[in-house]
Amino acid sequence: MAQSRLNYFTHEVDGSVYGAWYRTVSSNEIEVIGVGMLESGEYGFSPEEAAKGILENFVRLRQRMGAPVPSLSSLERSQDDADEEKTGPPQPQNPRQPRSRM
Repeated sequence: MAQSRLNYFTHEVDGSVYGAWYRTVSSNEIEVIGVGMLESGEYGFSPEEAAKGILENFVRLRQRMGAPVPSLSSLERSQDDADEEKTGPPQPQNPRQPRSRM
C-alpha cells in the first residue's frame, strides 16, 4: 500500500489542545508527525483514533519528564499577547484639518 497523504488532527489532553498529522503506511500501521515527534503505531478500526492515542502518550511522557510540550492552546495565548503588545492601548486620533482654498 502506498503511503497516504498527511491528515491533520487535534486532540485535547488535560485541558490543552495539541495538533499533529498522521498518515497510513500500510493496512494496519500509521505514522504520527508533530512538533518534536515522529512515531509509528498500529491501528485497528480508526487511524485517527490511534493517532490521538499516540499523541496523548507522547504528551504525557514529555510532561512526566518535565519537558516542554507546545500546545495549540499556549500558541494561541502567546499570539494574543504578542498582538496586544504590537498594538498597545488605543491612541487618540488627531483628525486632519481641511485646508482652506484661496
